[in-house]
Amino acid sequence: MAAPVAAARQQNSSELRGLGVNRASFGAQTFDDRDLKQLGRTHSADEISKTFRQLRDAGFANLNFDLIAGLPGQTLSGWQRNLEQALTLRPEHLSLYLLDVHEGTPLADQIRAGMRPKPDDDLAGEMYAIMIEQVCAAGYEHYEISNFCLPGFASRHNTKYWAGAPYYGFGNSAHSYDGHRRRWANERDTMKYVRMIEKAESPIAERTNPG
Repeated sequence: MAAPVAAARQQNSSELRGLGVNRASFGAQTFDDRDLKQLGRTHSADEISKTFRQLRDAGFANLNFDLIAGLPGQTLSGWQRNLEQALTLRPEHLSLYLLDVHEGTPLADQIRAGMRPKPDDDLAGEMYAIMIEQVCAAGYEHYEISNFCLPGFASRHNTKYWAGAPYYGFGNSAHSYDGHRRRWANERDTMKYVRMIEKAESPIAERTNPG
């Protein structure tokens, strides 16, 4: 990461903390650079740790990042190394997901073309079992299917879905629910979303009002 970019991110993080934002979450996916490239990600494994430290330096005492298990070609030992590196950083919260291949992503195209092996469901199951054992042994609570936290740091964002609570999303692709029947989602395309906001237009692109 270039120094000016790092400095800008540090400043942005500090400004958010100063505004009262008390929890930060970011996508790590994996600490393996080869796997990151395979996923089409633009960050490196080293930048995960740098981002974590920048957020700590900005004053965040409640941090989360995610990792993905079951990547094509990923081994049990490789997954364990991911967990060990995550636990060394010791965030207050961890979101640990099994791979879900989405159409339109570079990985889906590579699998279809035979460039990558299909995900191994049995191996992913073993990774899930190791994940639970290793993370819980480190003092985290397994409070939701894919989410772990240190005591007192369960995410209200995650638990609200199970409780049917209302939530309001801000930004492109954000989803909202009124707690009763209505759901809506904002425009996914970032530039189109920005233009709509600049013109004081509603960014809502989808609405669901079940009978």
